[in-house]
This record gives sequence, structure tokens and C-alpha cells, in this order.
Amino acid sequence: MAKIEYQIYPDCPAATEESRAGAYLTMLLGTLGFVGGLGAIIYYIYGTYTLFSKHQFNHFGSALLLLLVSASLIWLAFVYTIISKRRINVLLIQHQMMAGPPEQYVAQNQTIERLYKESRASIKSFSIKYIFFFLSGLLCSVCLIGLISGIYFLCHDRPGVHYIIGCILGLGILISCAYLLYKRLFHTARKSQPQRENIQPQGIHYCHICGAKLPAGSKECSVCRTKL
Repeated sequence: MAKIEYQIYPDCPAATEESRAGAYLTMLLGTLGFVGGLGAIIYYIYGTYTLFSKHQFNHFGSALLLLLVSASLIWLAFVYTIISKRRINVLLIQHQMMAGPPEQYVAQNQTIERLYKESRASIKSFSIKYIFFFLSGLLCSVCLIGLISGIYFLCHDRPGVHYIIGCILGLGILISCAYLLYKRLFHTARKSQPQRENIQPQGIHYCHICGAKLPAGSKECSVCRTKL
């Protein structure tokens, strides 16, 4: 069995435990989703072919359901990675709050609120992209399999011209719509996002994740190990 690596925080056992649990759960969800996805893709190809050749929806529907389950597991693995990182950073900040002066409570609470907002925004952005690419690939694959099936039918003296024409038109429409939607959703969102500047007073340095005070010239936070 492959060794699962996770970050160890000697000063905060709770963060270490969260890192360990997150690594194991992410590996479990990712493995189940990947293995199930491979089987679902093979079954999906067969189910789509039977949909065109025998007009049977049973195999196609079952394969589609398996694909959705596998895709959901992979999505959960990525989302839980984001949530686990947020929990670790919050635990590190809370540990520092207990050991630090009360004057830092307000700033550290603001950092915690910012972490929650950033994690929610990351989950939303990732979910939109994931659903977009999943549905685009799913619909385009139906057209491609239909196109191949139509060519196969023609080679065996079976009617398949309508499959070829319909799938070529459908593929062109899907690719055009996907391209326009991609530009509208992601390129516009990138341009509208303001660039956040990390402005700090000269001679005073704080970690932008956990808020720990650091010596000048630090390249890594000594508390949460974030690259600066």
C-alpha cells in the first residue's frame, strides 16, 4: 500500500490530526472515484453504442448514473482538500491566539473570516468549472460515439447517414456553445477579479494565512509552513 503523506505540526497536534484525516479521506475518495470512473467510462461507451444501435436506454442510463457517482466522488475529494486546508489554518490561528497577546485577537479573527470566505469562493469557482467540463465532455462524447456508430453502420450496409449528419451538427453546436460559455464564465470572471495587494508596514511581516508575526526576509511561515 502506498504511503500517504501529510503535514506534521509539532506545536499543534489538532492540526496534525486534521492533516492526517484529510489526506486519508481525500485519497479514499479520489481512488474510489478514479477506479469507478474508469469502469463507468467503458460501460458508458457500450451503453451509448447500444443506444444508437439497438435503441435501448437501459445500459446508457445505468452508465450515466455510474459516471455521475464517480464524478461526485472526485469532486468531493477536491472540495474536501480545500476544506481541510482551511480547517488546518484555522486551528493554527486558534492555537496562536491562545499563546499570543489579546491585542492580536481582532486581527486573527478577521483572518479566520477571510479564510472562510476564500474557501467558499474557491469551492464555488472549482464547482462551476468542474460541472462545465464534465457536462461538455459528456455531451461531446455522445456525439462522437454516435458519429463512429453511424460510420460503422454504413460500412455494414445499415442506415447511418442520419446519425452522422446529426452528430456532426450536434458536435459543432456543442463546441461553439462551450467555447462561448467558457469565455463568458471564466475569462470575464478573471478580468473582473481585483488584484489583492499584500501591503505590510516596512519592517513588520505577518503571514497572510495564519497571521503569525515573522522576522524580516522570511520566505516561509514558521507556524503554518505557507510559502510567502
